[in-house]
Order: sequence, then C-alpha cells, then structure tokens
Amino acid sequence: MFRFRMKPKPTRQARSQETLKRILDACDSLLKQKTFEQITMQDIASKAGVSVGNLYNRFEDRGALIEHLLLRYQEQFLDEFMRALARRPPSADLAQKLLILAQCLQASIANLRPAFLMLASR
Repeated sequence: MFRFRMKPKPTRQARSQETLKRILDACDSLLKQKTFEQITMQDIASKAGVSVGNLYNRFEDRGALIEHLLLRYQEQFLDEFMRALARRPPSADLAQKLLILAQCLQASIANLRPAFLMLASR
C-alpha cells in the first residue's frame, strides 16, 4: 500500500514572512526601474502578487514601505559585513577590517541609491 505524505502546510507566520519578502522585493525592483513618484501601491501589489488591500494592511503608505525597505537594506549590510569579517582570520589587522567595511558599504550604497534619491526628492 502506498502512502503519500503531504508536505506540511506553511504556518501563517511563515506565509506572512514570505508575503512581506515578495512585497519588499517588488518595491526594491520597481525602485531600480522608476522613481518613487512613478510607483503606485497598485504597481507594488501587482508585482508582488498581493492585493492592494493586503498591502495597505501592512503599510500605511509608500513612505512606510520605503522605511521598511531601508531597514531591510541595513540588515543585509550588517549580515554581509559580519560574513565578510568571519571569512578573515581573527588576526586580521584594522586596515583589513576597514577595507572589508568599505567594500560592504560600496555594495550597500549601490542598493540604497534609488531609496536615497527618493528621500532627497521629498
């Protein structure tokens, strides 16, 4: 007799985190293509595959969404910096650590550029 095992259904929290990731990914992608003023909540919702209502349940407006995206960039920067430091021997001198920091900052600034441009236009 064959028994089929069904994959466990993702928890509500896991689905919520995945939806948030899709929303932030969509916003990030759109900011690399258009200016903040050109992006609507409908654009973000469509690209993320969620309803506009779902988007507004999570974020009051585009500004709140951008703030969350900036926090995500900050977390990514810190994670990358810590991984880069971990790849170096513990004896790495300060100059090597500063070089790692500069390289991580350079990569992060490239990601943050659209968001900074949006903030500057306010």
